[in-house]
Amino acid sequence: MGSKPHLALVPADREVAIRRVVSVGAAVVERVTVVAHGRVTVVVGLDALPLAGGDAESVAEEFVQHRFASEPEFRAGPPPDEEFFLAILQGVPRHQVEIDRSIAESLAENWKLNRIDSILRAILRAAAFELIDRPDVPGKVVIDEYVELAHAC
Repeated sequence: MGSKPHLALVPADREVAIRRVVSVGAAVVERVTVVAHGRVTVVVGLDALPLAGGDAESVAEEFVQHRFASEPEFRAGPPPDEEFFLAILQGVPRHQVEIDRSIAESLAENWKLNRIDSILRAILRAAAFELIDRPDVPGKVVIDEYVELAHAC
């Protein structure tokens, strides 16, 4: 990943949206474990994907090179697990069509996925991906931690 100026991938008018997501993350970080802190960063990163034109590499670079080290909200908890963050941040877009189809099939009649708040969509997508791609993590743990994160939002 090359070097880019801080927040170069996000138009200035979208910085407010990112700050909102980071604030939610900061509120959650105060109460979570090391692993759950990784899930908070994943959700914040996934929520930033549309703002970056869906480019997971740019979002990953932004977080790893700038936000993890300089944002007080991310420094408040244990250091994020970069490998975990990157695996989910890059894995969700690769499987997003099938993940979104599964989520949409589970919604109430007449509900569309785009009606769900972007942070909650990110939570659902990350949880679904982890349940599919991380057989080493018990499903109950994945569900419990993402539900806890959703409650904090």
